[in-house]
Amino acid sequence: MPAVNNGVLTSFVGIVLNGYIARLDMNQSGAAGLTYASYFTGTSNSSNTGLVRVFLDPSGQVVFCGSTSSDIPLTANRMQNFVGAPASRVTGPNFIAGDAYIARLNPAVAGLAGLTYSSYVGGTDSDSAASCGLDPKGNFVMTGTTYSTDLFLTGGSPIPFKLSTGATNGINIFLIRIDPTRAGGKIDSFLIGGTDNDGAFGMTIDNQGFAYITGQTFSKQFPTTSNGQQRTYGGDDTRNNPPGDRGDSYLMQVDLNSTQVPATQVIQESGDFQFATLGSTLAAPIVVRLADAQGHPLNLSGYPIEFTATNNALVSPNLAFTDGSGSPA
Repeated sequence: MPAVNNGVLTSFVGIVLNGYIARLDMNQSGAAGLTYASYFTGTSNSSNTGLVRVFLDPSGQVVFCGSTSSDIPLTANRMQNFVGAPASRVTGPNFIAGDAYIARLNPAVAGLAGLTYSSYVGGTDSDSAASCGLDPKGNFVMTGTTYSTDLFLTGGSPIPFKLSTGATNGINIFLIRIDPTRAGGKIDSFLIGGTDNDGAFGMTIDNQGFAYITGQTFSKQFPTTSNGQQRTYGGDDTRNNPPGDRGDSYLMQVDLNSTQVPATQVIQESGDFQFATLGSTLAAPIVVRLADAQGHPLNLSGYPIEFTATNNALVSPNLAFTDGSGSPA
C-alpha cells in the first residue's frame, strides 16, 4: 500500500496487520486523488495492529481505534502508556491479544507531528476495541471486549459485571470515556456481562448523548431492563452449527449525560415478617431493591443479587439479576 505526504508511518512494520489511513480527493482521478496515506503501528517486527473504525471529528481531524500488540507511538496527553496484556496472551502471528487503542491525527501536518492523540486502552489482560465515537462534549467513547476488570470498574458507574473473569472465565463488554484534552483523561467506564461470554461488535452515539452498543451474548443471565423487547435467553439452539453461531444478540442504550449513583446496599420492600410451617412456601415473595448509601432506591439493571437461607430453608432462585426497577427479575 502507498504512503504519501509523509504520513505517521510510511512503511509496513510487523507480521500480518498494520492500521492504514488514507484520504481520497474524489474530484481527481488516478494517483493524484490519493492526498494522504499512512500506516499505523509500532516499531516491533513481531506484533500486529488492527483498525476497526475511523471517523472525522468536528475540527476535521481523523479519529480511529483498534487493537494492537505493538509499541504504537503515544502522545503526552495519553490515558495509558503500556500494553497491559501479558506476552503469553499473544499466541500467534494472526492474533492480536494486547490492548485496545484510540488515536487522532491531523493529515495537514506531516509525520509524527500530525499525531495529536494516541493512547492504549486496557487493563492487565487482553482487550480489544469494537468501535469508538464522540459524546456531545467531544470526549472519546470506546466499547469493546475484554478479559480485564481493573481498568473498567469506576466508582459511580453501573457495574453490572460478571462474577468471574480472566483468561479461563470468559469475556465481558466494556465502555470507557476519555477526555483527550488532558493527560490521563479517563472520565468513567463500566464493565457489563452475564454468566458466560459477552462481546461488543458495534456502537453508535446520537446527538442527545446516548450510546447504543450491540453484540453477542452466551449468558443465560444477562442484564436486561423492564422495557426490553426480549428478556429471556434464546440461544443454545443445537440445530445451529458450529457452536460459535449460537447465542443471542443484544442492544444496549447507555446515557452518557448522567452521572451514575453507585448501589451500596440492598433494601427490603415487601415480604418481611412472614411465618410458615416447615416445608411450606411463604405466602408472598420477598422483594428487595438496590439502594444508595442513604437508602434511596436505585433503578439499575444487571446487578447480581444472591439470596441465602438458614435452617435448611430453600430459596428460589438463589441468584438473580436486577431489572430496570432495581429489583431482581
